[in-house]
Amino acid sequence: MNKTYTLQKAQLTEVEKNNAIMHYHLIDDKGNQRVVHAVAKLGCRKKIKSVQAKYYRETPLVDVLSQAKVQQRVEVSYTKFNKHPRISLLKDGRKTFVDPMFKVADDETKDGALISSIEPPNYLTLALLALSAFMLWAVIQL
Repeated sequence: MNKTYTLQKAQLTEVEKNNAIMHYHLIDDKGNQRVVHAVAKLGCRKKIKSVQAKYYRETPLVDVLSQAKVQQRVEVSYTKFNKHPRISLLKDGRKTFVDPMFKVADDETKDGALISSIEPPNYLTLALLALSAFMLWAVIQL
């Protein structure tokens, strides 16, 4: 499933030192307005070092929006996310995010719109993660 959005405005709200919230104001191809939130890590002179989506399913959209300019049209593919639930990437309600385990590929179409596609984690990565969780559980039980 591909969606097309136009970035109307991007706002940065600093919440603490080196952390901020990004507010991306969008209009989709049907004229509906939407705001997408993400957490940004700030570097020197409050420049954005990285942006992380609040929800896993919004990751390809936030990745494209972090590179887009105001009034730029972007196209995002959600095909690989249709089977995933809408889970938060936040750790225990804190303001830090878990690093995602997937790859993002960006490309441009003929009309200049950015396209982002994303690959879910492979079975080996998931198996190693499960093994690590089991080993941690076993150590805690001792």
